[in-house]
Amino acid sequence: MIDIEYFDIRFDNENSLYYAGNYLKGTLDLVIKNRTKVTSLKLVLTGKGETIWSVFAGETPIAQYDSEEYLRKEQIILSSDKKKDLFLDPGNYTYKFEIPLPSNLPSSFKNSIGKINYEIEAIIDRPLSLKKHVIKSFTVFSHMDLSMQPNLKEVCKVNDPKIVLSTGLRSHFIIADFRINKGGYVPFEKIEFDVNLENKSNRELKEMSVCLVQCFKSFKGAFVENKVITSVNYSNRINDNSKQKWTAAIIVPVVCPSSAEICKIMEIKYQVVLKLTVSGISTTKNMEIPITIGTHPVN
Repeated sequence: MIDIEYFDIRFDNENSLYYAGNYLKGTLDLVIKNRTKVTSLKLVLTGKGETIWSVFAGETPIAQYDSEEYLRKEQIILSSDKKKDLFLDPGNYTYKFEIPLPSNLPSSFKNSIGKINYEIEAIIDRPLSLKKHVIKSFTVFSHMDLSMQPNLKEVCKVNDPKIVLSTGLRSHFIIADFRINKGGYVPFEKIEFDVNLENKSNRELKEMSVCLVQCFKSFKGAFVENKVITSVNYSNRINDNSKQKWTAAIIVPVVCPSSAEICKIMEIKYQVVLKLTVSGISTTKNMEIPITIGTHPVN
């Protein structure tokens, strides 16, 4: 016999995004088909970080694991007592919840090596029956006020000769001056940049792009994974022995803020990277400018 026809959690925020220090709000919806004896109905919040990697013993990979718990909180909605049994009659039930989130939670994150995940679980416990439960994940962003770091208002730049290795082991140079308008951003802000480039090599510069890169590092195992979040390409090729200026912008998408030393097993940082591709057999190195991504703008 089916006693519970419907059991689900709905958040008040459609994108399930909440900030550390604010409230997780929503409703628990329950449809009872037949009169049901209940021991308890509760919500359980959990938050956990994990990193997983492999080391090799000879040719055999051995999985390594590290974890850290950030959140465990329980809220009782209904509970029977020893003197009186608790029954739910057939009908629709809606229970609102509003649970404070600690202000020191690290931001949600996930890649192939590590993740920080938050969940809310609703559990209904019935005598002589299996517990019925439903789990929903939600996203947490830690609050980072960039206005508290005045140095992030300053222009950031790097000036470096780009050594091009060509046939015959001869070295030629591409000199680039790369700068961005400041060092701190929030989602939907523009990263405005300027590239002043002098191609002193005998090679054509085929491609030039500026990328926003997310840099992940696990502290145990020291594994690093860099991911291009968004990028923009220069539309023209640059001939040998010529100069070119490029001014444009990329928009910061919705990404988790930079790490603020809350998490002890991993860190997330960001860079704006200038990439050059030269014709023929050649190599270049990228030009990287570290930035901070927060939740409150620098100005």
